Amino acid sequence: MDKSVQDVLENRGGNYIFPFLWMKGESQEIIAEEIDRIYDCGIRAVCIESRPHPDFLGEGWWKDMDFIVGLAKEKGMKLWLLDDAHFPTGYANHLIPEKYPDRKKTYINYNVQDVWGANTEMTLPIDCMMKPKTTWMDMGKPADLEERGRNKVVSITAYRLTEDSRIDMEDLVDLTPLYASGQVKAALPKGNWRIYVVYETRTDGGNPDYINIIDKDSAAVLLEAVYEPHFERYKEDFGTVFAGFFSDEPGMGNILGFAMDDIIGKKKMPLPWSGDVPVLLKRRLGDRWAQKLAALWTDTEEEADASQVRLAYMDVVTSLYAENFCGQIGRWCKEHHVEYVGHVIEDNGEHARLGCGAGHYFRAMSGQHMAGIDSIGAQIMPGGADVTHMAVTEVSGKFFHYVLGRLGASAGHLDPGKKGRTLCEACGAYGWKFGVRDMKWLLDHLMVQGVNHFVPHAFSMAEYPDPDCPPHFYARGNNPQYRHFAELMKYTNRMCGVLSGGRHGAKVAVLYQGEAEWMGEYQDMEEPAKVLSNHQIDFDFVPADILGDLDAYEGRMSGDGRTLMINGQSYKMLLVPYSRYITKTLDDFIRENREFDVCFINAYPEAVLSPYTEQGKKVFSEIGKVILLEDIADYAGKTAVSISLDRPFASMLVYDYEKNGKLYMLFNSDMYETFDGEIIVEGEKQFVLYDGMKNCCISLECRREGGKTYIPLTLPVYQSCILAEITQEEAEKYGEFASDGCRKQKSTGQESSEQAKGIVLELDRNWRVSACRSIDYPGFANAEEVDVLQPYSDKYPEFSGYICYEKEFETAGRMENAVLDIEFVYECAELWLDGVNQGKCICPPYTYKFDELSAGVHTLRIEVATTLDREQQKFPKPPFQYIFEAIEPTGMFGRVRLKA
Repeated sequence: MDKSVQDVLENRGGNYIFPFLWMKGESQEIIAEEIDRIYDCGIRAVCIESRPHPDFLGEGWWKDMDFIVGLAKEKGMKLWLLDDAHFPTGYANHLIPEKYPDRKKTYINYNVQDVWGANTEMTLPIDCMMKPKTTWMDMGKPADLEERGRNKVVSITAYRLTEDSRIDMEDLVDLTPLYASGQVKAALPKGNWRIYVVYETRTDGGNPDYINIIDKDSAAVLLEAVYEPHFERYKEDFGTVFAGFFSDEPGMGNILGFAMDDIIGKKKMPLPWSGDVPVLLKRRLGDRWAQKLAALWTDTEEEADASQVRLAYMDVVTSLYAENFCGQIGRWCKEHHVEYVGHVIEDNGEHARLGCGAGHYFRAMSGQHMAGIDSIGAQIMPGGADVTHMAVTEVSGKFFHYVLGRLGASAGHLDPGKKGRTLCEACGAYGWKFGVRDMKWLLDHLMVQGVNHFVPHAFSMAEYPDPDCPPHFYARGNNPQYRHFAELMKYTNRMCGVLSGGRHGAKVAVLYQGEAEWMGEYQDMEEPAKVLSNHQIDFDFVPADILGDLDAYEGRMSGDGRTLMINGQSYKMLLVPYSRYITKTLDDFIRENREFDVCFINAYPEAVLSPYTEQGKKVFSEIGKVILLEDIADYAGKTAVSISLDRPFASMLVYDYEKNGKLYMLFNSDMYETFDGEIIVEGEKQFVLYDGMKNCCISLECRREGGKTYIPLTLPVYQSCILAEITQEEAEKYGEFASDGCRKQKSTGQESSEQAKGIVLELDRNWRVSACRSIDYPGFANAEEVDVLQPYSDKYPEFSGYICYEKEFETAGRMENAVLDIEFVYECAELWLDGVNQGKCICPPYTYKFDELSAGVHTLRIEVATTLDREQQKFPKPPFQYIFEAIEPTGMFGRVRLKA
């Protein structure tokens, strides 16, 4: 068994959690209390959220930071810092407009005018076209006319229009040399022409006060504004107490807002630009690069022409993002002995797009020391795998359930600089209804896909109820689930400890879709991801960049050419989702490694494109093979799978991990059905089951035959476990553990001559019920005797807090291995039997197991902690609300049974 399992069993695990702590200028007493509550959750790091602080980098900020640094030293905690004055990263604390207006964001934009059947020389008014189109609806709106007056021509090109209104890239007239005094005088050949005026501007795009994220000097302003002042003040703590910086959703920022459809060539939008872009485009597209820019917005007669231009442009700007923004910051942090982490916007495919996206997920992560994603705002919801639902925007269940976690984890697995680490900002902005029950489901869902660090969102010190993106985990003592949240955090730390420091065992690679999307028609990688996930086939997304530069990722092909190795991971096959075109990088890799198993899904591509001038059609039937989407699981299962189930169960998610033997995390993501069957593992081995919630190991009756190991497993909804490979010697040791995960207890008293067997006691009647708000706990009051359990909310619909249930019951004889099963709890329970605490239960199934109950009278006390959503009806409505959900009942009800 791996040492990490032993460490967590003996409470020697590390810390993998650093929640946001929102700074709003509170007193030091409140700050100290909140950090104490974070510490009490078993968390040993915190990420300071600067966004709401009234005096960021001012005297008040440094006073608060000095105090927090002192507290962290006392407690042995580490500190991370969100790296800007507010979200998203890129504002540079006002320094751009105040000191560096010449480094503002830069864009290219365009306007067109059509010329029909001209016979003589015309005068084209170019200067009036170097500004955004306006209508009567724009009258009176402010505009920076001074800055707009500095807009510059990039190209003026006339293209012959085809019958379907495409432009002909081979039949064009470059009018740029004729530009003078704000206009062009020219005579065009006969026919219909569309004239594109492409211009450089600082006014047409996103927030003009943000850095130009693809420009080295502009991106460096963020270092000057935020990073360097903190180093100057805390340089002695950098690399010890001060762990590093967190970038929150930096993006290309060429348009305002958070649309998820900012796809190159599909949307008429200003595009990111910098002084480096023309130089790099010329290298890729040749001397006539400027006359090809129109293809960034419109379709061309030869479709491959537009696709190549878009590929070249996106290759340039995403490479500049990687080098000048995250690369520059990552290098600075490494030189200063701290780490650089965070995430970009990945939502619904935005990870490969412009706007609020960063253009290419893997490049955007390249400078960071952990891979990063986020799941907030009801994006991943229990039961929402295959539907589109409403949150802040429309949410693709397929993307968030089958792609997001594995996308982040793949970057963590493949990049040597990330050391196998992937973080997720999680749980925030789901609303007060989102309690610990669903938080556990969410965290399990992410861990089983490879996420092993978490940034819970958030601890707020504001007066309750703070309307800013709840839930808040402590809420100044008002959240009744805080103590249960602490149990969840301890569980998460244990699980992340076990699932860190090893290597991913998946044998299947799926090509990352970024370049395919830029070039045109493509199959979203969520489609194969769903099929593989539903068949328990673990995989990584692999970008073409890595295939084209294996040495940079400690990669190579095996001696027989049949295994692709990247940073310790080994892949037996590459699945290529359908795309009309593939890149030359991918084509070269496939042709140079003909023994490696490459499967094109559904059909071969039509041609190979390069971000450089070379392109062409290729014969693909000689390389790789075509496999239909519905057949990929069967095909992969023959050679690339080490674990399977004895029956179909699409909701069982599996993570294949290796640390001194195999570790398999299994999570039943279903909302209704318990899995009850056998797990089948390749090879004849011995396993023990690690229960992260109870923090114990359970012996397993493994059946080994025919080169396989068969493991019986019952896994209810909301439940996860880890199967850990052990030696025979360890198997004998863990045989001492009972099937419920607790060491067998020996009776200490006189054995009763009578033992109750096959007895069921119905305990759902005659309870004493009382309640209190969280802030008043444990001051229960207003006790009532109830005959039959009903939802507490039936009588008290606006109550949130603790509900206490007490009763006595009598057993006629001794009961061994008794199980108390509660049908409905909303939503966290804590139980005392005869005054002895039996622990907390934070999600279904709500069951408690007792080794032995003597004959006689016993007392039960069950405290149920609700979420805070019902109580919100008493407060004024928040200033914004974007999630509307049905409210669940509260309390304990339904059947309550004691079985032996």
